[in-house]
Amino acid sequence: MKSKRRNHGGGRRRSLTTRIGAAAATAALLWGTDSAAQAQTFTVTNLGTLGGCCSSGTGINRFDQVVGQSNVADSSAPHAFLWTTAAGMKDLGTLGGTYAVAQDINDARQVVGESSTAGDASTHAFLWQGGTMTDLGTLGGASSYARAIGSTGQIVGDAFTAEGFIHAFSWKAGVMTDLGTLGGPRSYARDVNDLGQIAGSALDPSWVTRAVIWENGIPQDLGTLGGDWGEAFAINNNGQVIGISQTAGGEVHAFIWGAGQMTDLGLLGGEQLTPAVNDINDRGVMVGRTETPGTFSYEGFLWRNGVVKYLNKLIPGFSEYDIVSAEGINARGRIVGSAIVSGSDWRAVLLTPTR
Repeated sequence: MKSKRRNHGGGRRRSLTTRIGAAAATAALLWGTDSAAQAQTFTVTNLGTLGGCCSSGTGINRFDQVVGQSNVADSSAPHAFLWTTAAGMKDLGTLGGTYAVAQDINDARQVVGESSTAGDASTHAFLWQGGTMTDLGTLGGASSYARAIGSTGQIVGDAFTAEGFIHAFSWKAGVMTDLGTLGGPRSYARDVNDLGQIAGSALDPSWVTRAVIWENGIPQDLGTLGGDWGEAFAINNNGQVIGISQTAGGEVHAFIWGAGQMTDLGLLGGEQLTPAVNDINDRGVMVGRTETPGTFSYEGFLWRNGVVKYLNKLIPGFSEYDIVSAEGINARGRIVGSAIVSGSDWRAVLLTPTR
């Protein structure tokens, strides 16, 4: 499901199958030790580039088809790509401008993202299918950004209105619908499930960012972990949501929300790290990245059965790959993300479970 743009604090890319209950009651249990998680290992596939220096992966479907962005030869501007095992990396082109980024792909091989228009005059959300990239338009303003696409072809993202505010949108059958806010000026849609439920964030009347879920076009405030703000990034087919929130003590923790309850996932491995929870599949496995506060040090992680593991520790033996972010995970446990290769080159990678 989706890649995410964040607006941290007051202004600031999928799914669990079981309800969060007694097994997720405390942070100590959530970040404990699990032999099955320890035994899990992965092989890494370097997805290459479109001829330029760098690439990064953002989305994956159940057929292990991957999307993302890559620099093209002789240009610093990225293009959207689709990668398949059979054909490798394919350039999806642009909407007439110099750059495009793919954010998500569904099982029908429909790809969404954003691209610059002719002359790089603005950035518009797009839908790519069957070799054609379609401009989805805006909510009356200059720009729009598509973040996720569901199995029915419903697309969500955010777009500028004629008044100059950015609002979450839902697009289906050629119609872009403004999802509104919680009373503030802005909102952002990040993911959509097969039931049409949408996860994201919206500003309340005090201009504080709150995690929300839209159902039948109505936003519901999911609350916080005791602090002022929260953001939601992904939702599954059971209506469970993952995101981050400020705690009463001012820390940033990951959460899972379901059945009206927000559960604190605590500190990652007991460390004070800033989490970015990007995706969660229908088997209950979550992926994301951490950042050590005050640094540019990132590391991709896997969360399963209440246990967090750093992906670099799940690649057996010496590896040239430093997994800096995990952006998506499909039902088969394949993970797409980004790695620094041999200490210098940034590459989109596919991680495949060895068992």
